[in-house]
Amino acid sequence: MASVTSLPDGKKRVQFVAPGRNRKTIHLGKVDKRYAESVRVRVEAILGAQLRSEPIDRETSEWLGSIDDWLHSKLAAVGLTKGRQCRTLGEWMEMFMESRAGLKPESQRKLEQTRTKLESFFGKDRLLQQVSAEDASRWRAGLGKAGLSEAAVKTHTGNAKTMFGELVHREVLVRSPFAHLKGGVTPTRNSRYVTPEETEAAARGGT
Repeated sequence: MASVTSLPDGKKRVQFVAPGRNRKTIHLGKVDKRYAESVRVRVEAILGAQLRSEPIDRETSEWLGSIDDWLHSKLAAVGLTKGRQCRTLGEWMEMFMESRAGLKPESQRKLEQTRTKLESFFGKDRLLQQVSAEDASRWRAGLGKAGLSEAAVKTHTGNAKTMFGELVHREVLVRSPFAHLKGGVTPTRNSRYVTPEETEAAARGGT
């Protein structure tokens, strides 16, 4: 379904026929044949999934998440994937908080606190694809070591799960590194934020 063409000047390109019988070209520049062939294989895997109206396989999804912006943008330009909306933790935190502008002030405040804890631990420039499940576990453990109550830890973990879960929904990440962690419920536009103190009071029967 896809082929590699070597041009006289040493440049490579991958060509394929997209659904709808339109011929598409991905210009790779001066790369070795092995690299060009590896791209061709992935292109065929994505095309096959599109033709069958199925999600791409896990290995190809992980490959899409690992490639640089230059190649990813070329694949997006020919309809093989969606363009990346953000790349770093700081960029995503900014976008996420803008999407939650309708929340009540207290709910926004707690989300901002979670944002601060994430950016402090990972750094604003950390690439989203470089945050692993192990990193997420270390972050959660660090909250407890910093003296936060279990209720507060669950609240921040729940917020982080929501923040990264949205990235999966938007197909920026294949899966969330926070998915395996236990956390509380993140507030929505129709809910009021319940503080860790209120949670602990309820657990004690309101005393």
